[in-house]
Amino acid sequence: MCLIQDKGLSGEGETEHQIYYALLAIFSKKYVINEVAGADNNGSFNLETMTITVRSDMEYLHRIKTLLHEVAHAVDFETDSNNNIPRNQREMIAESVAYVISSRLGIDTSENSMYYIKSWIKDKEELRIISNRVQIISDRIIKMLAESKDSAFSVMEESRKDG
Repeated sequence: MCLIQDKGLSGEGETEHQIYYALLAIFSKKYVINEVAGADNNGSFNLETMTITVRSDMEYLHRIKTLLHEVAHAVDFETDSNNNIPRNQREMIAESVAYVISSRLGIDTSENSMYYIKSWIKDKEELRIISNRVQIISDRIIKMLAESKDSAFSVMEESRKDG
């Protein structure tokens, strides 16, 4: 059940604030994460430096989804650095993972995520091709969150084992 609806990915409430900074604290233990204002894009992942950048001038709900998307890129490249995977598939993987994790956090990003995925898809067969990677990467991020000391995410481990 989603607790926070995607309203064009706007959301500045206390819940979104808490979730974003809890995620930032957890992911910052493994990755360098920079918050910048006025960037041309919402976020980025630099493979050479393993650095994630998230725009700080977006509402928290959009920052949550963007952070999850960029962390998904990082985990994807850690899992398989094969440069033969096309960029459009990497983008669909990252966005699909961000959608899965957001849903697990009770955040509905479906409208925004589906629009993004559609913008990168070349062939519907690609969805089948990426599905296994989406599952593997989502599971790794859920495990990372569940193993954190933050009790807000520890319930994810129980449902991860059940699912």
